[in-house]
Amino acid sequence: MSIKKSRKVIVIFPRGEAIANFLSDVFIQKLKEGFSEIHFLTFDAKSLSGYTSLLHEVDSIETMERHKGHYAFRFMSSFLDLAHNLKIKTVSSKDRIRFRRAQAFSKKEKFKLELTVFFARFFANGAGTRLLEKMCEAAHKWLNNTKQLEEYIDRVKPDVAFNTSHIHGNISELYLYTLRQRGVKLVSFIFSWDNITSQGRIIPHYNQLFTWNNESKDLVEKYYGKDYEGCIKVTGTPQFDHYFHYFHKPDLSRAEFCESYGLDSDRPLVLYSTGMPHHMPGEPIIVKRILDCFEQEYLPEERPQLILRVYPKDHSGRFEPLRRLENIVFQDPMWNKDLVLPSLDAKYILKQTLRNVDMGINIASTITLELLMFDKKVLNIAFTPVRDSGDKIELEVGDIENRMYSAKQRAMVSFKDNAKWYEYDHYKDVAESDCILICRDENKLNTDIRSTFIFEPSRENKKKIMDKKFSGTLDGQGIVRIVESLNLN
Repeated sequence: MSIKKSRKVIVIFPRGEAIANFLSDVFIQKLKEGFSEIHFLTFDAKSLSGYTSLLHEVDSIETMERHKGHYAFRFMSSFLDLAHNLKIKTVSSKDRIRFRRAQAFSKKEKFKLELTVFFARFFANGAGTRLLEKMCEAAHKWLNNTKQLEEYIDRVKPDVAFNTSHIHGNISELYLYTLRQRGVKLVSFIFSWDNITSQGRIIPHYNQLFTWNNESKDLVEKYYGKDYEGCIKVTGTPQFDHYFHYFHKPDLSRAEFCESYGLDSDRPLVLYSTGMPHHMPGEPIIVKRILDCFEQEYLPEERPQLILRVYPKDHSGRFEPLRRLENIVFQDPMWNKDLVLPSLDAKYILKQTLRNVDMGINIASTITLELLMFDKKVLNIAFTPVRDSGDKIELEVGDIENRMYSAKQRAMVSFKDNAKWYEYDHYKDVAESDCILICRDENKLNTDIRSTFIFEPSRENKKKIMDKKFSGTLDGQGIVRIVESLNLN
């Protein structure tokens, strides 16, 4: 694809996962087909070099400064997000409000929150949220100090700004508002399949959005009405592009993969990928119970081996007591912990793991979809374990978790139930798809593990759920579709 190059683009990388998703030689090459100048804004300029050999083709790379914003602006943004969650009434949006109530301890905090919720209900509709959006823009214009940001925009003179992650990017928020008020066209990528129902309001308003699938597109149209009419394009996600072509290094055979971890290639391999510590407390105990099942139910020569992939953002150490157990290997996720940034090797080793394991176990994770991409068996856990007070390892885990949670976090954890995730809007149809098995009773864990090894989902059911979640975009061309669409803006 080749179009006339007469425009300038700013690409914003507000967090590490966005860099890992987008930054590559292909990304820069495609951008150069549509733009005469390319400028990068990132949370850390030093973090980009490991992902492409073409950084010299980028006209400028600058680290964003952290601008907190005026208190009134931050309050208005929070108030808009609250009104939006009250408006859409999804399972996860209701939970977001419950979490806030759980964390309000004092009478003063409770009164302030309930008063805020009371008034937010008056704005929990299309007209109300649009009004709040305009108020946020006015608050930004009149209250935030944007001189430095304006000087940058005046120097670059961009036509388009592309935000590679519309969530978890507080560092970029004031940049985006300033770009919008300067008349720069804003485009963003809806980062994940659950974001529309679980991550609150899309802030600020964009001129165009790219989504994983038609489901997300329909949800944006449902919750935002005419605000994004005709402005949403289904592109797929670059997150999984590398699964479908040569990436970084040659793929490993099962024997090579097992040798690298000291595993027996003749025995089953099971991947357990963990979740966020504040969302899935007690998860190390679940892993231990799975290992107990392996020991009780299988002869040594047939016993499954567990690869434990701890959520890269979990630095609690709560899984460390499990290192003393047999038939478990801790996989290094290969992320830069300080920058919360997956390396190229991180993406590579996850691909090799998905290719070579026989089964995956997790709690309602995106990795369920990835396992299905590779035709693997999947068992989801939907029970919350009770700690065995007589078990030394489980007591250690409990002590670690008790120390890592503040009083407010423990109050939030009280709402956490591993069965609840299967009612969340984005995951409910996966749970009901008959493509995976779900263990809802710990007493049936042994039976459910055995059943999963021999489970064969129908191809029709699998095709149906994968079509719904990816809308025909699982072809390794997500990044190409996104940039070609961006080039046309």
